[in-house]
Amino acid sequence: MEQKASKKRAKVLTSLVFLVFAVLVGRLAYLQFFQVEKFTTLAKQNHMRLIPIEAPRGEMYSRDGETKIVSNKPVYTVSLVYLGLENTSQVAQRLATLLPQITTEEILQKLDQQKLRLYQPVKIAAGVSFETVQKIEEHRLEMPGVIIDVEPVRDYPQGDIAAQVLGYVRQISKEELEANKDKGYGPNDEIGKEGLERVYEEYLRGTPGARQVEVDAQGRPVRDLGISKPVPGDNLTLTLDRKLQRTAEEALAKQIERLQKDPDTPSKAGATVVVDVNTGGILAMANYPTYDPDLFVGILSTEKYNEITKIGATSNRAIEKIYNPGSTVKPLVGAAALETEAIEPEFTIYDPGYFKAEGTQKIWDWQRRALGQVDLYRGIRESVNTYFCTLGVKIGREVMTEYAKLFGLGTKLGVDLPREESGTILTPERKYDIWSSYLSEETKQEMKKLEAKYNELLDNAETKAERKRLQDRFFAELNLAANSQKEREYIWEMEWRLYDTAYMAIGQGDSKYTPLQLAMYTSAIANGGTLYKPHLVKKITDYQDKLIKEFSGPEVIRDTNVSSENLAVIREGMRQVAEAGGTAYGALYDLPVQVAAKTGTAEFNVYEEGKVVTYSDGIMIAFAPADNPEIAVATVIEYGGSGSGGAGPVVHDILASYFGGKLVDEKWVYPAEENDVLSENQR
Repeated sequence: MEQKASKKRAKVLTSLVFLVFAVLVGRLAYLQFFQVEKFTTLAKQNHMRLIPIEAPRGEMYSRDGETKIVSNKPVYTVSLVYLGLENTSQVAQRLATLLPQITTEEILQKLDQQKLRLYQPVKIAAGVSFETVQKIEEHRLEMPGVIIDVEPVRDYPQGDIAAQVLGYVRQISKEELEANKDKGYGPNDEIGKEGLERVYEEYLRGTPGARQVEVDAQGRPVRDLGISKPVPGDNLTLTLDRKLQRTAEEALAKQIERLQKDPDTPSKAGATVVVDVNTGGILAMANYPTYDPDLFVGILSTEKYNEITKIGATSNRAIEKIYNPGSTVKPLVGAAALETEAIEPEFTIYDPGYFKAEGTQKIWDWQRRALGQVDLYRGIRESVNTYFCTLGVKIGREVMTEYAKLFGLGTKLGVDLPREESGTILTPERKYDIWSSYLSEETKQEMKKLEAKYNELLDNAETKAERKRLQDRFFAELNLAANSQKEREYIWEMEWRLYDTAYMAIGQGDSKYTPLQLAMYTSAIANGGTLYKPHLVKKITDYQDKLIKEFSGPEVIRDTNVSSENLAVIREGMRQVAEAGGTAYGALYDLPVQVAAKTGTAEFNVYEEGKVVTYSDGIMIAFAPADNPEIAVATVIEYGGSGSGGAGPVVHDILASYFGGKLVDEKWVYPAEENDVLSENQR
């Protein structure tokens, strides 16, 4: 009985062995005959890599076409191939200890973004030092999949000039990769993030190449199997003048650092723009504070990035920040009054030292004394508030708004840079919205009911007088709904009043413009009334210097159609500003050419330690030579005090540099006197 059972178990066991063997043979045959292509491909992927070769980005040259402002240099890069291994986190941790400016979490995050691309290198860091490369090589066996390569990165032969204009490149983000998915970008590619690098990305980028290599079990290349060479990006020749750009940046920094020594002018920032009045080409665009663009080459720590952004160093204030223009708007008001025939050039007023706006409210001249008879020339020369308040009320808000827009103020100009602000021109609607936002929620609800009641009545009003009566009734009823005296003050301010028009005429209030807009407005006065589109690129050429695109002629936004006679009057008034008795004379008197200018002091209030403190931005616009203009300048110094004392020194140095001056022992000298100064120094 036992013998029969043993035989039966032996048969079952034998059958099982044959069954397992048959399954193995079948599986082997299936893999051999039906899955050969799949596993051949996987085997190749396992020991072959297609490594992208970055194309050198196009370079940028100054306006002379020879001086490089942005170029490329070769640096070591560190990449990590995601092999799907369990010890990937250990490799990332080990690599992070050798690359102290990047964390393990950041490395794993980069890998996670590319998990679906098995065996493709993920760039971890660029601009790695030779010493770090040596350390990585010493620990190579501990870090399978790490690749050291050499790639081109941005280089800045002229140092940190024009950082906000040039912009920077960094590795493409997931959002950018999705937005550009049809343009051949990969997750390791770099892309222009700001400035010209961003706007001209399609030209600067170039066409990447690739090389196919055989790798060992550690993911290290052992043999090249083929290469497709990259094609460098196209080059940009800019309108920027290297010397003028450097002068502008140094002048800004020096002036702001000087102002910081005075508690009344705690300046920390500013911007200046220089343009060719006959083309709209931007010769210089400088900002303070600024940063070294080399920071964005290689590893940039979060702490360092936060540090420079916190102080606003990456912001291009020249186009992104808007400011009250102060008295620099007075030439515009004068031109509008002349052109609408509200006044003749000889129009004169008696100035008691103030303009009586509404009730007992007075808008004082900055001299705070009676000036007697004032005509247009003196009004511009001495920046007389009373004169221009009178003109503003005479021509009205609508005319001032029309001419502001005509000269490019409060509108985007289309400069070839990202983040251009349009600015604002104060309107009754905007003033209404600003002040009504301070009301309590309860009063706002009552306001909405009254709006519903009166809007239809206002729409059907047939005369201005009837509209005015309805508006007065609306505000009277809203005033009754106010919860406090403070709210009644807000309601008073919600309505457009005479003093709003007067303040608008002297550049105070809530109309705000960019420094670039101020420069282009000045340029239009200088060149006879043409508003050009500002631009930074003259031409684009490929790496073999073949012309791709040329911006041959200036692009006109519009002709202001202000008569040449009226503009000549305004230019003469601005010329007198830089002469003896003018508000800019102290800043510009020693320049080798006649200058036309206008100063501006834009006041604003801030709360400090529970008190309201009044400060001013210092602003100046200018063009030169006064009789045959070539360039226009606009400078804004935040918390700079007066226009002449705050912005004047910056405008002076820019004009001095443009007209051939050189700094010798902190003094500007010009070609005709340079030898005399040098001889005197030698003696």
